[in-house]
Amino acid sequence: MDLTWTLELSADCANDPAFIRKIADQRQQLEERMQQAEKIDDVLPVYVETLPFFARVLASALAYSLKQSMQKSGIYGLSLQQARKTLTQNID
Repeated sequence: MDLTWTLELSADCANDPAFIRKIADQRQQLEERMQQAEKIDDVLPVYVETLPFFARVLASALAYSLKQSMQKSGIYGLSLQQARKTLTQNID
């Protein structure tokens, strides 16, 4: 698990329906990309040219951190279904 990355919203953000909807939409898009990808690590945002500079830096740092966590948990290189199965087995 990647405990380094959390998102704590301010009260204004948490109470902004449009903002919450945008986050939910982006999460849904990520889930869909992960389901379609051969390997979940294929969808990590290593470099996204369309993002502004600082967003690219943060996305790259997040991708690196998640890659490290996926390697440690044994799911790097797996499909979403394989990763879920592996993580579920590790819970038991």
